[in-house]
Amino acid sequence: MKVDRNINYDYESKAFGTARVRISPIYIPALKLKHALQGLEAVNGKVLDIGCGGGGMTEALSYYRPDLEVWGCDISANSLSIARKVAREVKFCFGDIFQLPFENNSFDAIVMFDFLEHFEEPARVLQEVHRVLVHEGIFHTAVPFEGDVRTLHGILCRMGWKAKEIHCGHVQMYEIGQPESLIRDAGFRIVDRRWTAHFVYQLADVLYFTWLYARGNGVPYSIEGYLEVAKPSLTRRAVFGVKALVASLSYLESSIFHWLPAGFGHFTCINGNYDESA
Repeated sequence: MKVDRNINYDYESKAFGTARVRISPIYIPALKLKHALQGLEAVNGKVLDIGCGGGGMTEALSYYRPDLEVWGCDISANSLSIARKVAREVKFCFGDIFQLPFENNSFDAIVMFDFLEHFEEPARVLQEVHRVLVHEGIFHTAVPFEGDVRTLHGILCRMGWKAKEIHCGHVQMYEIGQPESLIRDAGFRIVDRRWTAHFVYQLADVLYFTWLYARGNGVPYSIEGYLEVAKPSLTRRAVFGVKALVASLSYLESSIFHWLPAGFGHFTCINGNYDESA
């Protein structure tokens, strides 16, 4: 999706979100998908995945909810070409988040995963979500808290660690509470919040991105993206085993401690004026 002109990150250099996702502990985004589906439980009609990347999560939404008309939107032509092969039943389109190619009130629900942290002006992003979502429609988003001192990322960022900014284009290092305020100011009511990415996930994520930072050159795939394209080998088996272990431990701890603020917040919201007394 379009980013502020001051952001020096090439979104064509790496396709995000290409890997298959299911609600199983061996998939790293499994709880992200599970919480989104819970948020969409009562939704009928059209759903838009903004910043869909390579379509892995979009395909999963369509897989578990075939009754919905699922759309995906992104600004990366490379990612969209992958997405169209991954999820042929989904409607994908090119779109600028600051000027989405849809009329007002076009969708009954909108989802965004790992998205708000990419923008210098996240309030503008939320204004556009508000515009294309029907009144009382569902908005579900997952946001990382990489600037909060209660996370490993937040501690390291205060020490000058910039691996996520360099290798993911993250320019917002949110503290817990900041995205919630942005969401409410944009006219949404938060009706459910859950937390994932506790200690095991944070440690694994920090180690992985520190390795990328130390390596210096671009890596075209995420770990799960690599497993999708790599040929059978001992290296692939080892990577799969480590990934499955980390994913399973992360799934377990975040399933138990979903009420405890952690590295990711999952917010289900209703598009309507925020009532401070609620």
